This record gives sequence, C-alpha cells and structure tokens, in this order.
Amino acid sequence: MSLALLLWTVAIFLTVLLSSYLIYRQPIPTFNAYSFYPPVHSPALRKTYFTLKTYGFLPYTSVQVGRVTVDLALLDVKLAILFYSPEDLLHPVKKRKLEKEKRYLMKHGWTVWQVRERELNRHFHQTMRQIVSLRK
Repeated sequence: MSLALLLWTVAIFLTVLLSSYLIYRQPIPTFNAYSFYPPVHSPALRKTYFTLKTYGFLPYTSVQVGRVTVDLALLDVKLAILFYSPEDLLHPVKKRKLEKEKRYLMKHGWTVWQVRERELNRHFHQTMRQIVSLRK
C-alpha cells in the first residue's frame, strides 16, 4: 500500500513539475556586443532608435530572443520590431521563416511588428504614437 502511494505521489509531483516548467519557461533575451549601440545598417532603424530614446524607451538592437534575432527590441513593453525586405515575401521558405519567428515570439508574450523600411518611413509618426501608447 505504501509503495503504491509513494509511486502515485511521485507521478503527480513529476507531472506538476513538468507542466509548470512548460508553462512558465520564457526565452531570455540575450545581447550581443552591439546591442547597446545604435544601428548602422539601416537609416529607418537608426531614426526609430533615436526617436524611441527621446521618448524615454531603452531600445536594443540585434537581440536574440530564444531562437529569433530581433532587429529592434523594447524589453520594458515586450515589443519586437522585425525588418524584412520585399524579396523575403517572394520566396516561400523565407516567408515561412518570417511567420514561424512571429508565431514563436507571440507565443511567448511579445508584441511583434514586421515592417518594411519604406513603410516605416512613410508612416513614421503613426508608428511612434502606437509604440508610446503601449507604455502603461
């Protein structure tokens, strides 16, 4: 009787432990050497970076969140801005990869914006207002 009770207790404990691990694990953002510096490869990304700094946000560039590299991340509001080129939408493999990265980040509680540089330049002020409204 006591052996069966012990096995039953261990089975319940392992089930609870495993389910809590799967529910509460979150990918930890890791920074590279250039995450704390402004971006140099994209004028729109640089403009966004400095505008967010003036609004009091702490933007980070090239942040690795789990298995996804985020171009611009705001950790305090969990916003990930991913840039893509128009050619990425033409190739099915790259398009699937973009969608997979977006689903992965959204699954872990991030707000994901996939934008083209041209669209960001065209609607820059609206984008900034939306980002500022995310802060509580």
